[in-house]
Amino acid sequence: MCGRYYLTAEDEAIANQTGARRWHPNAPNPRAANRPPQAQFRSFNIGPTTHNPVVMENDGELVLRVMKWGIVSNKFRNAPMVINARHDSLNPTKPMYKPLVNHCRCVVPMNGYFEWLNTKDSKKQPYKVHQPDESSLLFMAALYQRAEDPATKEVEYSYAIVTTAAADGIQWLHNRMPLALKTAEQIEEWCNPKVAFEKVSGFLDNTNNGLKCEAVSTFVSRIGNNTEECISPIDLDAKKEEDSKGKITSFFQKTPIKGDSQPVKTEKSGSPPPKQTTLEQVIGASPKKCSPAKSKGKSQAVSPRVKRERAGQSVTSPRKAAKRSK
Repeated sequence: MCGRYYLTAEDEAIANQTGARRWHPNAPNPRAANRPPQAQFRSFNIGPTTHNPVVMENDGELVLRVMKWGIVSNKFRNAPMVINARHDSLNPTKPMYKPLVNHCRCVVPMNGYFEWLNTKDSKKQPYKVHQPDESSLLFMAALYQRAEDPATKEVEYSYAIVTTAAADGIQWLHNRMPLALKTAEQIEEWCNPKVAFEKVSGFLDNTNNGLKCEAVSTFVSRIGNNTEECISPIDLDAKKEEDSKGKITSFFQKTPIKGDSQPVKTEKSGSPPPKQTTLEQVIGASPKKCSPAKSKGKSQAVSPRVKRERAGQSVTSPRKAAKRSK
């Protein structure tokens, strides 16, 4: 399949390889209006729903037109958006493709496309696929659709890239790939609505094994990233070695070595010093007087003997006192 690609070529490079030397007359060059060259279409990370240049036929000549990537069926509004069309499903009898395969064929120029390979550690490693000379463009077969908004009457063109079985040299990366047209004659016939689909369907194979695959950074995995880093090749062996060294360094930084002294806790700056008690204070401290516990609740009855003791009187009983007097 093809879910992401990049285009860094100028209009002149597209024109030289396809003959499409001007923009569609009903769709003026969007690079005009005081925009510098490549300001709009130079993209290192093109994804679905974006607007991109496409080569199509108009009145017997090839022209460029901006189209949105992703077709939504006119008849089936609830159908999902289609960004890829399998070549084995391009049957002129199917409702969705019937009006497209014969009269709405186009070509998508790109410098290369991206695929993600599932690795052993359950991660996805992105690769870019391109010509051996990356400045040479790839021209992928596609279908386009013209849709008019009933409310605003605004017309929008959208496209889907045709995919086929992957060439032998890149099946290890993915079992599908976009269909690359090989010559200027194939491009012209594919875009010509007067040429029957049965004739151009013979182009729907990828016997060319000359495409090159290079690993790139996972930076490209995020659709919002759109700089040259997306297509800069990386050395996977060097990356794995660097990741391994980083893990070992991180391990020893986190693991304390036996015998190392533990860090001494220090008081925070600005906090008052802890209170200390001197030996003189301990020796000279007078014992606290114990006060009788106060009883709670109702007062208890006191015997006459206890009352005399509290008053300092003799506690001798009257009988003992009479005996002593005799």
